[in-house]
Amino acid sequence: MNIFLTGATGTIGSAVADVLKQSGHTVIGLARSDESAARLIERGIEVHRGDLLDPTTLTTGARQADAVIHTAQPQPTPDMDFAALSAIANDTLTVLFDGLRGSNKRLIITSGTGAYGDTGADIVDEDSPLDQSPMMEGFRHMEQRVLNAVSEQIHTTIIRPSVVYGRGGSGPVLGMIGIAQQFGGGVYVNAGDKLTSTVHVDDLANLYLLALEKAPAGQVFNGVAEPFVLVKDLAEAISYAAGLDGKTVSIPAEEAWQKFGFMAHFLADHMRVSANKARRILGWTPVQPSILDDLTRGSYQQVHS
Repeated sequence: MNIFLTGATGTIGSAVADVLKQSGHTVIGLARSDESAARLIERGIEVHRGDLLDPTTLTTGARQADAVIHTAQPQPTPDMDFAALSAIANDTLTVLFDGLRGSNKRLIITSGTGAYGDTGADIVDEDSPLDQSPMMEGFRHMEQRVLNAVSEQIHTTIIRPSVVYGRGGSGPVLGMIGIAQQFGGGVYVNAGDKLTSTVHVDDLANLYLLALEKAPAGQVFNGVAEPFVLVKDLAEAISYAAGLDGKTVSIPAEEAWQKFGFMAHFLADHMRVSANKARRILGWTPVQPSILDDLTRGSYQQVHS
């Protein structure tokens, strides 16, 4: 199939492009700049010039493809808040729907397990309610629109990745490494006794492929590799990746939210999420090394040592 892939130069999109090509699909990547286009061509990916902020380019790309995988995230500017980013995400959905309506083509949308908020003592799954805070209203609206689009003859799927790592990249992980370098040690909140969910980007890419091939319409799948990781252990591993020899620093939750904004979610909240549905329905089996191994002995040591 010809797959229109947004975010093809990003952490998730790059891995998805690789697994699609390995499976015999033609990947058409959205490129916003000449530099991005050159990077795609170098990797054997066809180029569709466009931008998340230019609706017609996305509609055209969707119409010309057999399926669409949307992994791109809007590029934030200093004056953007979470509501503004959600608005861009919803506008992107509108133009993708315009290109796919009535076709029964597959559209895979990237969401995130952050939509659950702090899971507390529970392990949540796709049937669990999302975080009902006002901040997440745009997020909830976006997901509901994707599920409702089945009635417009669009074969939609939502994938909710947890903290993505691997290949020496990922925004949240690199953000935590940057915070560690700022504070002189891997940072955890209070006692660091929260548990969080993670997924290697290569395992996640295989989940997208399985969703493309097998997912029923209008379904949500969590992208999580177990077991869960203790935040204090994650901070220590982050410290090694940052070249700080395992040193860690505890900070109060209030300070974390003030200094790190949404990033504090990864340090201060429980994020215990099940991916049993993806295993059961799609046959997904994560096989890559854990985030602790990758930070201390894997790709992050190669990139950041």
